[in-house]
Amino acid sequence: MKYFVDHTYGEIYADLFSNGTTIPAWGTAKGNGSKAGYHSIETGYYAYLYGNLFYNDNPIELYYKIEPVDYNREIVLSPLAINSQLSIKEVIWDNEPYPNYISDTRRLIVNAGVGGKIKVIFETDYPISVPASETLAPKFELSQNYPNPFNPSTIIRYTIPEAGNVSLKIYDVLGREVRTLINKELNSGEHEIEFDAGSLSSGIYFYNLKTGNFTSTKKLILLK
Repeated sequence: MKYFVDHTYGEIYADLFSNGTTIPAWGTAKGNGSKAGYHSIETGYYAYLYGNLFYNDNPIELYYKIEPVDYNREIVLSPLAINSQLSIKEVIWDNEPYPNYISDTRRLIVNAGVGGKIKVIFETDYPISVPASETLAPKFELSQNYPNPFNPSTIIRYTIPEAGNVSLKIYDVLGREVRTLINKELNSGEHEIEFDAGSLSSGIYFYNLKTGNFTSTKKLILLK
């Protein structure tokens, strides 16, 4: 999946409308017609981005439509709420590599009169699992929840190498914390906890485990 199409409202290119203008701030309401085109593809869009970048550790490809203007400009690309963890790996314009970009700040440098559809490949250096040392690395593990997909509860198992404070939290696809499962001192060894998502809506969520200098994140899917 490289971009998303809504046949009523037209193509959606990342955070731009198909005419190249920026999508306005949606606010918190989800019901009015002006935002229906975006909301219809929101879950799929974030599943593609977060799933590939932070679950599969793969680069992602997005298409942008750039309208020509009569002045030089820099365009900042911000496909995620946590854009500081993203960088541009490559830009393709008219089937040719496009060199005029700043990777770590995700900026395209576009000359006056230039426009068209471009492909931007993003990557992240955010660690899926970061060990504190080579010795302890094999003992730290966050297992995939089971069952997955699930409704309404699932089991999360994990192993920690030494006693200490453990934090296990659930986030939605926008990076918002929706539940704290654990935030306390635990002994080293294997642990498990049941996550009851009965009060949450169907969709893709992420669970993040932190203890000491270790952190790990995995994806879970709630289907009601």
